[in-house]
Amino acid sequence: MKKILATTVLTLLLVIPSLAGGDSLEDAELKEGDVCIWRPEEFKHIGFDCPSIVYESFCPNIEKLWSHVDYVVDGETGEIMTADPFHGAGGTSTIESRVESETWTDLIIIRNPNLDVEAATKLAKSLEGDYDWLGYYLHLIDLTPLFPASLPPYCSKFVLARRISRSLQNYHCASFTFTVVGIEKPHITTPFDVINGINDGTITDWEIVGTY
Repeated sequence: MKKILATTVLTLLLVIPSLAGGDSLEDAELKEGDVCIWRPEEFKHIGFDCPSIVYESFCPNIEKLWSHVDYVVDGETGEIMTADPFHGAGGTSTIESRVESETWTDLIIIRNPNLDVEAATKLAKSLEGDYDWLGYYLHLIDLTPLFPASLPPYCSKFVLARRISRSLQNYHCASFTFTVVGIEKPHITTPFDVINGINDGTITDWEIVGTY
């Protein structure tokens, strides 16, 4: 009986961590040219914070609400670049500061083995422009399934709002990073579009190299 109990306890100790989602955010292994995509605890939605789980439970095509994107400038130091509301295009940060903010619950890292990393990093450091507030809110409008393209509501499939003309010299986090690495239609594409595309095989030049 004691042997059975000990075996059961050992099994639980081995299985439970694997169910929890793997390594911690601090364990992320990066290379220059990688793209980091984050899931927040809460998603800032026009005037209030909405728990990410609300969208995830309501939108069957969104496993996790990946909503922030960074380009990795230096894998060793964890330096990343993005477009943020305070600095516009080319705002810099680090993976460590992202983790310490306790804003993010999950991280997924994607990599294109054929990316011209030197050219991408040079482009990232050269881009200028204000933060694309209009584009950010248009993404929110398309995310909210007020006019679903089909039922059940597949959030963000309706892209009318994101197609509204605006300055392509301004960037939000996704459009900045996707422009840098050459992902198609960067001002329209959402982070979960990219993850879904990798998972279903419609995006073949990128691969998921880490989830935390």
